[in-house]
Amino acid sequence: MVIQSGGNVFIGGGESPSALYSNKFTNSTGENTYITADTEIFVQSNCGTIGNRLGFGVNTSGNIIPVKAEAGNNYAQDIGSSSVYWKSLYTRIINQAWTDGTQVEAGGDKGSSASPRYLP
Repeated sequence: MVIQSGGNVFIGGGESPSALYSNKFTNSTGENTYITADTEIFVQSNCGTIGNRLGFGVNTSGNIIPVKAEAGNNYAQDIGSSSVYWKSLYTRIINQAWTDGTQVEAGGDKGSSASPRYLP
């Protein structure tokens, strides 16, 4: 962990916070917080009962993945809710799989001449 008064903060596991600081930010200015890890990063809540915890992680490929409780449902987490939601989602291609396994694709590759397709 590297904490600077009035500067950047680095929090992480393994050697990652000091390595990032030493290699990129030794003499830099800024007031940012960097969360780092040698492998994966996890953010979890509802840990009063560990079996009920939920959260998300960033794996070593950079994918944001849900983290479920041991007895939890793989598909129980949402991004946003019906009353508190994200304004926009920017993505190159949307692929949606329904629970029955069928696949729905919307949109196309940027610059594609294909007509856009919309999710039902």
